[in-house]
Amino acid sequence: MNRTWINRSRVTRLAVILLFILMQQALFGCTSNTTGQAQDLIKYSTKTPPPTATQVALATNTAQPTPTPQVYNVAQNDTLTGIAKKFGITMEALALANPQVLPSSLSVGQQLVIPAEGQLARLVVLTPSPNLSVSEPACHAQPDGVLCVAMVKNNSTSAQSDILVRFDFFGPSGDQVSSHDGVLVLNHLPANTSLPAYVFIPGQQRPASVTATVVSGYAKGESDASNTLALNDVIKNIGWDGKFATIQAVLASGKSEISGGVWVAAIAKDANGKLAGFRRWEWTGDVFPAGGLPVELAISAFGPPITAIEVYVEELGTGTP
Repeated sequence: MNRTWINRSRVTRLAVILLFILMQQALFGCTSNTTGQAQDLIKYSTKTPPPTATQVALATNTAQPTPTPQVYNVAQNDTLTGIAKKFGITMEALALANPQVLPSSLSVGQQLVIPAEGQLARLVVLTPSPNLSVSEPACHAQPDGVLCVAMVKNNSTSAQSDILVRFDFFGPSGDQVSSHDGVLVLNHLPANTSLPAYVFIPGQQRPASVTATVVSGYAKGESDASNTLALNDVIKNIGWDGKFATIQAVLASGKSEISGGVWVAAIAKDANGKLAGFRRWEWTGDVFPAGGLPVELAISAFGPPITAIEVYVEELGTGTP
């Protein structure tokens, strides 16, 4: 019985030892396999996804500020042509940028708008009306300079406005020496009427030759019915030799207020109907006197003797001759 128990005990011990050995081998085998797998791993370089592209705000064309025009103060002896040349623009563009400026009454200290370069393309250039014609000019020596005149005729049935005439001076050899603006004696030229355009150049001698060209002017349209000006009691006196004449009259108006003032132009002509002299009378008040305004003008002939006188009236506020 003891032998049998011993045998069983040995078997049990052997089984336990065998089981322990198997467990160690199994455990060792797992470790070896893991190590082998680790040695057999192959590293693959994968492409790392690029970062999401950041949206960059592209520079857009920023709206540029509107070009700022300059303001110029008219100086002594300034002309529209001279001012335009000074700033490198055309005379027409300068006139269009200053529609309130009367070319025939440009004064020292007056402010003109000089259009900026970006504004010039938006200006519509005035072109001479085909209904305007100009006579051959003549220059007359004066004690302190030279006076050049030419008659501008309106061949249409509507008044013409903003008329500018360029006088080009030429020397004895035919070379152009200078160019000057000429303005009409009134701001508007009535239909089927001729009025003088003129320019006076202080200190200038009479040129060898001169030409006159109408460079701007457009149809004003029908006369403004609000014009109620009239010259009453007109007296014209022409001297015995035709070298001197006077005009006296009373300017009346049906309105108590006049916007912008009044101009009266006296045009003297010779026996052939050509210009012999002219003079302009101006009134710049606002409230028109109830009894009317006395008008007195004196004209000196700069050519042939005076034989006839024409008188024109213009209200500056309406531009109606």
